[in-house]
Amino acid sequence: MAFIFTMIVVLGMVAIVFVYDVFSWGFVFYKLWYWFVLTAFVGLPAITLTQAIGLMIFFGLFKNFNIPMVKDEYLAESKNRLWAQLLLPWITLLVGYLVKIIFY
Repeated sequence: MAFIFTMIVVLGMVAIVFVYDVFSWGFVFYKLWYWFVLTAFVGLPAITLTQAIGLMIFFGLFKNFNIPMVKDEYLAESKNRLWAQLLLPWITLLVGYLVKIIFY
């Protein structure tokens, strides 16, 4: 019974991280599309936030999902990697915003 509960919790956490990842990168893609792509290529169509999220799900199909087993001595590094994964979309958005402010 404990194993089933653990698996439900782990699958729930994976689902939450997946949804967060898709929505955050979808939003970043949406903003960068409007800031840079539409200004560089005038004939391209505008996209909605829903379309950007759908495109990020599509692009996610081509990612390499390698989930290694983590030893106890490398657990801290694994936690740092998780924080980096959670913050990377917003750092990317910040860098894009700074480029937009400075060069446009």
